[in-house]
Amino acid sequence: LGAEKSWVTELAKYQIEHNSTPHELGEGSLLRDRQFGLLQYRFLCQQARALGLSVLPTGGLITADREHLSLNYLTGGASGRYARATEHTRSLRGPKWAIAIPSPSGEPISFEVDSVMSVGLTCSNQIHIQCDPLDFCAAYNNLIALSGALLAPCVGSPLVFGNVAQKESRISQYEQAWDQNRVFFSDGFISHPAEPFQANLDASRFIPCFTEFNPEIAKTRKSDLLALNIQNGSIHRWIRPVFGNFDRQPHLRLEYRPIPISPSMSDTHANKAYVIGVCMGALSRYGDLGKSCDFGSARESFYDAARSGMESKVWTPASSRRSHCGEVREELLELADHGLEACGVDGQERSAILSPIRERLLGQITEADWQIRSFLQLKERLDGDIREAQQLLAKALIVCGERDICVSQRPSVEELIQIFDSELCDEANR
Repeated sequence: LGAEKSWVTELAKYQIEHNSTPHELGEGSLLRDRQFGLLQYRFLCQQARALGLSVLPTGGLITADREHLSLNYLTGGASGRYARATEHTRSLRGPKWAIAIPSPSGEPISFEVDSVMSVGLTCSNQIHIQCDPLDFCAAYNNLIALSGALLAPCVGSPLVFGNVAQKESRISQYEQAWDQNRVFFSDGFISHPAEPFQANLDASRFIPCFTEFNPEIAKTRKSDLLALNIQNGSIHRWIRPVFGNFDRQPHLRLEYRPIPISPSMSDTHANKAYVIGVCMGALSRYGDLGKSCDFGSARESFYDAARSGMESKVWTPASSRRSHCGEVREELLELADHGLEACGVDGQERSAILSPIRERLLGQITEADWQIRSFLQLKERLDGDIREAQQLLAKALIVCGERDICVSQRPSVEELIQIFDSELCDEANR
């Protein structure tokens, strides 16, 4: 699209990934990052409009139909890394396999695939946290323990092929797209940083040619641990350990993957600040939660949050048990604020960056809730025309993205559609 190199295609040709520059947390850093991200996004939208396209930031492709599972949309063609991943998955699961996404009706949304293309219908807000190596295990365990509490107010991918599914259907869809054990919650809490990396080297999970590997290059870049990182990058834990060597500085970091991208840049950056704040707040106040949290409770919290969002029961450290999300919202907000303060973020900035998620928690509204309600309203108004309802909902969310309208502050879906059509008409008359 002619935008800068931080924007790249991902698995599918209709899917775009943005890679932001790492930076230290401190005074003004989170708000600057949000503002810069919004400017970059609006520039991308301008480039897209020049080609007659629109950009829709969302955890699940709302306008998708089964045609979008075709390999014609695969990035890299027949010889690319995702084509090889498809070949590997077929060798383990057969030429075709079934995906069944649970839904509130009790009837799963079922479809058959012959590739990993269904991953392209999802988009994550992948949050990387680099901390002191001595705190790595505790921070990793804290993200596991608190995953349900982190995901619940951030759910935003409830629609699959025009059907209402789980509040965060990405989780189930992604896990079923690959071979067994390639996408999973966690093996358990850890006591040494090498444990999750060692588990990822399990031969049963190895894709021999997931990406290009040049032994000669590897010899000259031993400090990059290329072979380890290639294998590690093909295992999609929801909390992934990462070894990096950015700017020739070896380090360990955590990649938190469950959160979807949001239409609003302010919501997206609030989610990021919330995850970092809660993780670091728990580290500062409680140390290693792996010593007090039952792993089974953490796992149940995570999948309950994916199913039900803020109607779920999540584990939190104050009570050391699972509670309804609404009952622990003050605890979670205070923990996020404390964690960001410990990272050097001042009070005014903490209040501003966390405001969208505070409004969501207090108002008991999520992106998923808004999308479900709006989609069903449109579908009823259109006498059950699912395709048209998908298109109109996408228009509304495009406006939310370009105008940075948080989910807690949105007007009705009808008003947003009118704004979209009005702006389109104005542009045509210029």
